Amino acid sequence: MSGKRTNFKTMNQMNFIAYLDSKSIPHNKIKTTTILGVSVVKIKPDHFRLGTRVFELSTGKQIDSNTELTVINIKPISNNKLTKKQLIKIIDERIQNMGTKGVYHPKRLKPKWNSLTDDKSKLQLFEKYITNKDSSIGFLKLIKVNLCHKTLEAIVIEYPSASDYLTSRDSRLICIDKFSRYSNGKKYLNEKGIAPGG
Repeated sequence: MSGKRTNFKTMNQMNFIAYLDSKSIPHNKIKTTTILGVSVVKIKPDHFRLGTRVFELSTGKQIDSNTELTVINIKPISNNKLTKKQLIKIIDERIQNMGTKGVYHPKRLKPKWNSLTDDKSKLQLFEKYITNKDSSIGFLKLIKVNLCHKTLEAIVIEYPSASDYLTSRDSRLICIDKFSRYSNGKKYLNEKGIAPGG
């Protein structure tokens, strides 16, 4: 198989986003600054083979993704709207991969999810889990070992537009409240630029 490998290191912000869009890869964009005060955009694709990239806000040029960034005034850039299909794909990948050896296996959730055939039922099940104000066993076990990003609740934190496809307009607030009850959850929210409990 002969094909040129894509060189992500040389891409500017516009080309990187164009690549993600062409492959229908959802991504989070966060505006922040380096510790030296340079305004940057951090782009995190939701894909197991693509890492986070950081670009200068003024020039769009890529900088070293290991550059230390501030966590003050981090604001998600809200023009990255998910489609319903992308959201269901994200939920599916999360459920298939949330099992963690020695920590948690979704033995009730996974078969239930896998048995559903239509998008409406899948979104209803997802919403039922994340809007339950009591933390599930899986949520508690994953948070305890600081794997907040593997929870279903993390989806609406990382993709605010996911709430657009749910009937509960408070789904994101409910999830923020759940994370806010635990120290690892508070740390996770801070990393995402969200004040715990609000």
